[in-house]
Amino acid sequence: MSLYSIALATFLVRTSQLCGFSSTVSLPDPPYEDDPKNFEHQHATGLLCSSYTYYMWSRTHTSQFQSECVSVKVTSGLRNGTYQVLLRHRFTGSKQMYSLNVTVHPFTSGSHTEDNALFFTFPSSKYA
Repeated sequence: MSLYSIALATFLVRTSQLCGFSSTVSLPDPPYEDDPKNFEHQHATGLLCSSYTYYMWSRTHTSQFQSECVSVKVTSGLRNGTYQVLLRHRFTGSKQMYSLNVTVHPFTSGSHTEDNALFFTFPSSKYA
């Protein structure tokens, strides 16, 4: 290895140290729903067994539709662990609210040990 190569390597290492560059990569914080310290607050079945209306506080997902969920209220329990809910939503940029009866069923995602998420089944005739 030439003296020039050694000097260049030393310069690059020293510059990266001075400028705050690092060879280690820090991972971003996991989303709320994937962080184990929040698992105790995520009980999909408990939500479905209540008669409350739940409003969206924040979102960590991107919908494939140009619509955003505003609230969900369970209207009835069905067979096989599924539930009927009234979903209130609005199209992006609109203030007009729409209601839609959909079927949901709870499931366990990621490293969770109990149901923490809901799978929504929309009537196909509405979005065909």
